[in-house]
Amino acid sequence: MAREQDTESRGSWQNPVWRRREGIYANNWPGYNSGKPSIHFFDFRTQAWSRVTDGVITPGAGWNARNNRILFSSDSGTHDAGDQIWSASADGADRQRHTFRDGWQYVESAWGPGGANFVAEGHRGDSPKGVVTLFHDLQGKNFTDLTDPRDDCREPNFSADGRYICYQKKTGGEGQWNIWAMELKPGADGRLRPPWQVTKEGGTDPSFAPDNQIVYSNERDEGKVHSVALNGSNDRALVNRPGYQGAVSMSADGKYVAFETSSGGGRQNTLIDIAEVKQPFAPAPQIAPAAGGEGQDAASAYKQFLAQARGGPQPTG
Repeated sequence: MAREQDTESRGSWQNPVWRRREGIYANNWPGYNSGKPSIHFFDFRTQAWSRVTDGVITPGAGWNARNNRILFSSDSGTHDAGDQIWSASADGADRQRHTFRDGWQYVESAWGPGGANFVAEGHRGDSPKGVVTLFHDLQGKNFTDLTDPRDDCREPNFSADGRYICYQKKTGGEGQWNIWAMELKPGADGRLRPPWQVTKEGGTDPSFAPDNQIVYSNERDEGKVHSVALNGSNDRALVNRPGYQGAVSMSADGKYVAFETSSGGGRQNTLIDIAEVKQPFAPAPQIAPAAGGEGQDAASAYKQFLAQARGGPQPTG
């Protein structure tokens, strides 16, 4: 999808985010997590990248169908406040800042399903430890810290129905990352479950499949793309390819995953790749119609992209 010989694809491509069946957003860095990052959009129809804005988008719910806006972190225009959370229209216009908490910086954000709230990873002062914060509106003044500041919790993401949040938390004496989840809406018994650990043997970069399973990078399996149920069962690999695979996002129809990858196994100058899932997940309850009213269904659009993209991957299942 992004190739080193293409002018637009030089550097490191990271953190893919689906926008309906139209294309994928991704970050471009001069080197892996180094230099000034920018957000770009790859259009499936034109097969071209276009620059959208400065900042860092997070895989998963970084674009919202209800408001047609992207959510991202940026230190541009924050007047020495460091990284803060912003949104912009799909083409990068109308930038709006949403976090203003004194002494805190925010990164790694994700929209709530209605596009009227969001979660983000916060750092107080110079603390390296992350706190998952829920912002109840877009003004940035009404918020709740969902995790203990003594823990290190990062990269939160909303489920499609808004009931759950997943995130990675450093656990154990050796500081291994694992996937955790929490419930925001009570179950049938009217009770709210406390946060629980989903994976036991290492995991990073979590986001949700449309049926509330979690997709993530499995550290035990050399960073391969996996999915797992919220109770920790049914852990399975989704992509059978060599090399590192991380920062995974799943399409709203549950049929495709996008991820950053490097064939050498390291995380230097990663590219964005797409794979078809052998056993598709159930689609989200409501998938907003694509802009422009194209007649193709999602699967046809994705398969056409896979077949036509310059050097792009072929379906695996």
